[in-house]
Amino acid sequence: MNKAVKATFAFAASAAAIASVVSVPSLVSAWGDSAGGRRSYTYQEITDNAASWGNKIVFNSISNSTIGDEKNFVGARVNTGVDAGKNNVWNGNNITVKDGEEYIIRLYVHNNNPNGAVSKNTRVAFNIPTTSAKQVQVNGFIFSDNATPNKYWDYVNFNSDNAFHLEYVYGSALIENNGIGKNGGRQLSDEIVTKAASNNGIQIGYTSLNGEVPGCYQYASYITIRVKAVFDTEYTVQTKVRLAGTTEWQTQVAANVGDKVEVQTQYR
Repeated sequence: MNKAVKATFAFAASAAAIASVVSVPSLVSAWGDSAGGRRSYTYQEITDNAASWGNKIVFNSISNSTIGDEKNFVGARVNTGVDAGKNNVWNGNNITVKDGEEYIIRLYVHNNNPNGAVSKNTRVAFNIPTTSAKQVQVNGFIFSDNATPNKYWDYVNFNSDNAFHLEYVYGSALIENNGIGKNGGRQLSDEIVTKAASNNGIQIGYTSLNGEVPGCYQYASYITIRVKAVFDTEYTVQTKVRLAGTTEWQTQVAANVGDKVEVQTQYR
């Protein structure tokens, strides 16, 4: 590097508070569900056999839907600032990113029951890894208490020749539908990203955010969030510690519960 920036921080903490456990939801690859692979239907197959469906609820299983194959229900595109939900071309599996550019990620939710049977406690979530890599996979999830299967997932890969990470744009989560999400959509909680994937999602709905989603196309929803791609240039991070009152920084120290420890982090 021709130039280097160095920042050093030191703080005191008790040894008992140094360790922490962070719960990260496990990632999944491609589309899938909790039943191990639901079958696909054409729109005609469902409508021609509506009587046999009764109150059976399945999400996102139509192969010739308004978005194409509904199993590929998570997609992304560059944020052009126009119509976040319906009328755009979405990249369903892979998208190439540019440094500093903002992207919209869409999750489509369609209760396929042709008789209007209502899905209960319907929830959605996104999992956005915090790691830096040349490919970052974002997973979207749908949950429902009375659907079979009751959990669905799909992904979209963000790709680059350079290492990067994705930053979620806080306050960007929206639901768009013909009910509560009309006229520009309704904002959803940031917990859809920050903790929902590990807690079975946040509730959505049609007339309110009560988890109830009736069957048929007119009740479908488009859930969107925004992320920013940030390229990670070459850097090093070095952390050293020392017992409070000593002068020499080390890579590790032997500390007892109650001892005060100083930690120094150097970013270059």
